[in-house]
Amino acid sequence: MGLSFVLRRSIALLSSFLSCSPSPARWPTPTPTATASTPAPGTTARVAPGSALRTDEDTFKWHGRMSLGLVLDVRDVNGDIEALPATGDDAEVVATKSGTPEARATVGVVVKEDGERVRVCVADRREENESFDCESRRSRRANMGDARVDFALRVPHGVRLVATTCNGSVSAASLDRPVELATVNGSIRATGVVPVHARTTNGSIFVSMPSHWDEDVELQTVNGNIELSVPDGSNAELVARAVHGGVLAHLPVTSIDSARETRIVLGRGGHAVSARTVNGTIVLGPGV
Repeated sequence: MGLSFVLRRSIALLSSFLSCSPSPARWPTPTPTATASTPAPGTTARVAPGSALRTDEDTFKWHGRMSLGLVLDVRDVNGDIEALPATGDDAEVVATKSGTPEARATVGVVVKEDGERVRVCVADRREENESFDCESRRSRRANMGDARVDFALRVPHGVRLVATTCNGSVSAASLDRPVELATVNGSIRATGVVPVHARTTNGSIFVSMPSHWDEDVELQTVNGNIELSVPDGSNAELVARAVHGGVLAHLPVTSIDSARETRIVLGRGGHAVSARTVNGTIVLGPGV
């Protein structure tokens, strides 16, 4: 299997997951069935189901109660996403725009709620007459110029997080449900949380696993390192592949090397952890 095939396959997987590219195409803003009123600067607004909230201010805020098992799905284009635990049952989204005044004026934030998921998307506001769907391929292809939207999230107990961006870093810490994190150009950091999917094209992945987890984990980059820390007493099976790089383990393990990959058994074995990079090193070390 040649390098070109591995590289094309890795990029294809990331593109299908993100549905965005480093140079995204134009993306229309929605025409919602109901639109919430624009809040005063520095205030917080609740959004009716199926509606979009837009503001000319540079800071957008939303919060809403989310029960166990629901999904908070945040999709950015240019900007970082940071997620921390909420103090109560309300999820909170704070989006901060930056860039030139002209670029900021073209960017809006859309919130859509259904029975199982709250979707938060960045939108191009220059085309007012086309419908918008957060699930469509166009939903993450805004032509934002030098505009940037950075998200700060607070995720309640029992709520799963999906966070994706094209150009920016993604981080999550101390969340009690598994997360899916992805970017194209940027790093990914997961601390004390289970990243069932963590994928980037150009960037490194840093994961510090919690003391216990019940799901398989997939870590994937093309150009970057993968650093995985696990606590003492962990039981898992790591399958690691670095096409141009190496696999290093700084704790007692049982490893089985082959021409294509390294299998590392932690403790008694258990859930699968897949770590793959094309250009980089995979490092397994002890957790804090």
